[in-house]
Amino acid sequence: MIAKHSLLKSIFATKSFSQTNKALKYATTEHRESRVITQKKLTKLNRFKDDHINSQVNHPLAKRKPISAFSKQHPSNIDDKDTYAISYKRPVKPLAPRYTIPVEAVNNLHIPFDSPTGSRFCETICVGPPNAGKSTIINSFVGSDLSAVSDKTGTTDEIRDFYFTKGITQVRLRDTPGVITANRLPKSSHLETKCWEAIPEADLTVFIVDSVKSMDNTVKKAVHRLSQMRVDLKQKELLHRMESKDFEFSSVDDSHYESDEPRIAPVNSILVMNKVDLVSNRRRFNYIKQELQDIGNFDYVFHLSALTGYGMEELSEYIVSQATRRDWKAHPEVKSDQTEIDIVQEVMKQAVYKSYFYEVPYQIGVDCIGWVPKTNGELLVDYKLHVPKNSVKKIVIGRKGRIIKGLRQEVEAELSKHYQKPVQVCIQVVLERNYAIPSIVSR
Repeated sequence: MIAKHSLLKSIFATKSFSQTNKALKYATTEHRESRVITQKKLTKLNRFKDDHINSQVNHPLAKRKPISAFSKQHPSNIDDKDTYAISYKRPVKPLAPRYTIPVEAVNNLHIPFDSPTGSRFCETICVGPPNAGKSTIINSFVGSDLSAVSDKTGTTDEIRDFYFTKGITQVRLRDTPGVITANRLPKSSHLETKCWEAIPEADLTVFIVDSVKSMDNTVKKAVHRLSQMRVDLKQKELLHRMESKDFEFSSVDDSHYESDEPRIAPVNSILVMNKVDLVSNRRRFNYIKQELQDIGNFDYVFHLSALTGYGMEELSEYIVSQATRRDWKAHPEVKSDQTEIDIVQEVMKQAVYKSYFYEVPYQIGVDCIGWVPKTNGELLVDYKLHVPKNSVKKIVIGRKGRIIKGLRQEVEAELSKHYQKPVQVCIQVVLERNYAIPSIVSR
């Protein structure tokens, strides 16, 4: 304080009143700090001023403000006329856009192939109540986790086609959400209708049930409805002939339908009792199996455990035996009709259903916005998770980002296992109240 008063006395003695008043204005510590902050801001703004624009008055962009938001590029590869728009004060940004999806990742690339001599084909559809293990069985046949699997109802939300080849026989497995409505949403009813419509088109219907759960009336009604379905064998045979490459319309006449053989027949169906490794009450298990057999009148009943592999070989041999002389539908190395974007979205959806509980995973929309192979062999995948509420967003991220970090690590491990190379995953959680999860596309 003594030094401050002595300073003020010297100012009053040597300066005029206006100069003294100006000195008192910046005498306090608060005013001095604010002046320093203002000076720093002005220095930062003047840092990006380019004397090149000010000197060239006749330049077409001379009247515009200097552009300072551009990233640092390679000045040797840029025309000299555009160098005025480059700022060397920003960090380096990749020249290629980050959120880029190649065409081969969005569309299925058709691989040309020829069916072998005497080729056989069988179209099999897997139906049953929700969460009965249909996707797990299909993953076991295919040999890869292409279909999302979790312990929650409604993990499979659309019909997918998968293929596996054994010798000269190819089998197309159709994974369905189920023939029983999982919830009251309109989409669930729409998917149930599409499943029932696809059953007559298949050569074999596999009805899969959980051996541990009790069979309620909805399951029994579905089995009874399946037993009452009929299919026109002549019409199906004609459709199979039309799919052949050597088909000619002149070979079909009215005599094709003039036959004493029956044209209408029940649907070819079998019953699969899944998760038999968890059965503890053998008497109850036999009672449920006999009841479903009496209602549905199935051709065969298989005891299966998709998790341990028990009974998978017997079921595979039976499905292959139901194949008929037809051309293959896909290349023998193709395992599904999914694109690369569909595969990475299925992996993320499976991780979301495993990481969150109750109604939270059903409120999260998964969208892949980036799939970029890098020059060092890695794969960069960018996700965007859409949530309807801020409270759900906090749950998804977790405390200090712990849950979202664990989710990212799980997805990176699954994708690295699938692609057999390092995968880097970036996740964005976006609050979007009007976001609608994409519905099933008609196939």
